[in-house]
Amino acid sequence: MGRWAAGSKERLLTAAVELFAERGFDATTVADISERAGVTERTFYRHFSDKRESLFANEEAFAEAFLHGIRGTPTESSLLEFIRGGLVAGAQMLQENREREEVRAREAVIYMNSPLLEREHLKRARLTQRVADTLSERGVATAQAALAAEISTGVFFAAFNRWLEGEHDDLVAAQMVCLDEFRSITQ
Repeated sequence: MGRWAAGSKERLLTAAVELFAERGFDATTVADISERAGVTERTFYRHFSDKRESLFANEEAFAEAFLHGIRGTPTESSLLEFIRGGLVAGAQMLQENREREEVRAREAVIYMNSPLLEREHLKRARLTQRVADTLSERGVATAQAALAAEISTGVFFAAFNRWLEGEHDDLVAAQMVCLDEFRSITQ
């Protein structure tokens, strides 16, 4: 096992999801994950504080991509265009960095474990607040920003679930379909 082996974080992420899916979250140890990934436990702890965090490792990168999409939308844009920018950027980041089957397995592990599901809901709530804050920074009134943030994360996760279920092959396209559905019910 190489101390500074290239790609160790990615191997650990993949090994964790595989083992959690095979054995269950509670029955899988850090030693199991490290062994499967071909690294030491010390390497695991260099990347993650505990095994739970290996399931949520990309949370910050995803949120930053989503927020970057909002920030990258021209200032004179409509609120819907800000939302679209975040949806597209978040979906692209997720789809480029994870295979759908791995994401599907991760989601199944989370939904089978109440503490992990609680963590997932907290993650979504934090993302919603950060979207609201970013929209406010872009000049959107606080009340509108809060509502738009709820809508944008709601649309994202509705499309994400459809993508996981195989209803859409492309996550970005799924986001746009769900956004159009939202628009159609508000007209």
